[in-house]
Amino acid sequence: MWGVGCILYEMAAQQALFPGSTTDQQLDLIFRRLGTPTAATHPSLFRLSHLAPRLDPSGIDLLYSLLQYEGQMRISARDSMNHRFLRSSLPRAVYELNDQDSVLNVPGVILVNESRPKHSEDRYRKFRIKDG
Repeated sequence: MWGVGCILYEMAAQQALFPGSTTDQQLDLIFRRLGTPTAATHPSLFRLSHLAPRLDPSGIDLLYSLLQYEGQMRISARDSMNHRFLRSSLPRAVYELNDQDSVLNVPGVILVNESRPKHSEDRYRKFRIKDG
C-alpha cells in the first residue's frame, strides 16, 4: 500500500514523492517529509525482541543500551559488563580474565554453532553457557 500512496502522489503532482537514487537518499527524503519514526509513532520499528529471539528481556535491555545513537546515552563498557544480562549469563571466571585471555578458555564456556535455516521459526533461541 506504500507504493500505492507513492503512485497516487505522482499522479496528482506529476513528480516523484521520494526521488532519491540511493537507499540513504530515499530514507532522508521520507524522514524529511513524513518525520523521523519514533517509538511512539512506529513501535514495531523499535522492538528488537523479534529480531533477536535468543535474548531474554534483560538481554534486549542491554542491546538497547548498546545501540543508542547518541554516544553519551550509550552504556559504557564497564556498566555493560555489570549489566544483569551478562551477570546472570556468564560464569564468574569471565570477570577475572586478563585482557589478553579468551572467554573460550573459561571452564564451562563453549561455542555452540547453531546452523539452521535462515527463516526457521525457532532459530537461535538459546544463548548457551555450559555449567562446568
